Amino acid sequence: MKRPIYLAQVYYKIANNKTINRKWLSRLDEIFITTEDLAELKTDKDVLSKLANRCGKKVDDIDIDINSIKIISEHGETNDRF
Repeated sequence: MKRPIYLAQVYYKIANNKTINRKWLSRLDEIFITTEDLAELKTDKDVLSKLANRCGKKVDDIDIDINSIKIISEHGETNDRF
């Protein structure tokens, strides 16, 4: 099944897992995503790893909470492999 590829602004918060008193930091990044569904994005490992990489952290070391997305444009479709 082909899925559309979107360029989107993702508003999210990150916090370190290893600390007792977590300090949440708000961030905004533009990345390519394949869905508009916010619940599906929160569990998508590819999106979470992209956001963690943008922060310079590992996915296992931080918590990522995606607040909202804003679709900028559509850039074609994925292959039939998905």
